[in-house]
Amino acid sequence: MFAFFVRFLIYLATILLLGRFLRSLFRSLTRGSEPRAPHNAPSSRTVMVKDPMCGMYMDPRLAVRIQRNKEEFYFCSDECRQKFLAEAS
Repeated sequence: MFAFFVRFLIYLATILLLGRFLRSLFRSLTRGSEPRAPHNAPSSRTVMVKDPMCGMYMDPRLAVRIQRNKEEFYFCSDECRQKFLAEAS
């Protein structure tokens, strides 16, 4: 009786695992081959800007920026902005 119960549990676990595997396989096939972007990733429409001092690219909404001679400059930090202003003067 005990052996029958153990065998039943093993079969049940195998069927459940197989079902889960097939479900994930069919989900990936119906979603297409494009990988999904993480929720915290910037939108693909976001244009990144480059810090002229250190070369780092960043989202312009998060950058420190100044306008000089009708041109806008973006910096990753206030330190890079200060270096830029010191070199420009």
